[in-house]
Amino acid sequence: MSGIYNCQATNIKGDKWKAVDVTVQYAPSGPVVYVSPNATIQAGNPLNVTCESDGSPAPTYSWQIPENAEVMYSRDRSSIIILTAAFTHNGTYTCMASNTHGVAQSQQEVTIKPGE
Repeated sequence: MSGIYNCQATNIKGDKWKAVDVTVQYAPSGPVVYVSPNATIQAGNPLNVTCESDGSPAPTYSWQIPENAEVMYSRDRSSIIILTAAFTHNGTYTCMASNTHGVAQSQQEVTIKPGE
């Protein structure tokens, strides 16, 4: 419902128009967590876990990750980058998307298999 709204006032002195730009803010929608290339991967391979959510103002991201999992984050923290998957990366990755109107979260299980 965001957009430019026009109002017209009329009386015996004439007409007057006023445009108002309205931005509707809302809490983040339930985030979606994607794992690339797959949620089950062989040890030694790279892995990315990405979170996407819609909200206004734009959400900020935070994560709960498996204990002892060493990861890197993208600049906006919406993605976790794992250059070399190890067994310490096994577990549940929970993304929290938040803004001034609320918090939403989603999780994804990641499984690391022995390499061939």
